[in-house]
Amino acid sequence: MTEAEHRAFLDSTEYRDWATLHRRVAAGESLTAEEQARYDAVINRMDADEGQQFATAASRTRAHVEALEAENQRLRAQYEDLYRQVTALEERFEQRGKEPTASGTR
Repeated sequence: MTEAEHRAFLDSTEYRDWATLHRRVAAGESLTAEEQARYDAVINRMDADEGQQFATAASRTRAHVEALEAENQRLRAQYEDLYRQVTALEERFEQRGKEPTASGTR
């Protein structure tokens, strides 16, 4: 259920009727069989809608995690490449410092 559909549902006669029945149930009143059936139908609908919302949120979150994992792998590979480059440059620098100069000193 979209947010607009949810708002429309909350404004519906069906929901207002359910809210009235809910207040009665909360106050300890008994419902007729017909009222109980209407009450239960709305609860079942809200439970199903909530389940769908959770499933949608979980799916979006899972997709976001997968995207972050891919980005992490890309960044890790980039880090390892840069680390190798730095190590190679440091080794060249160290070797350069050990080479004798034209005058025979370092």
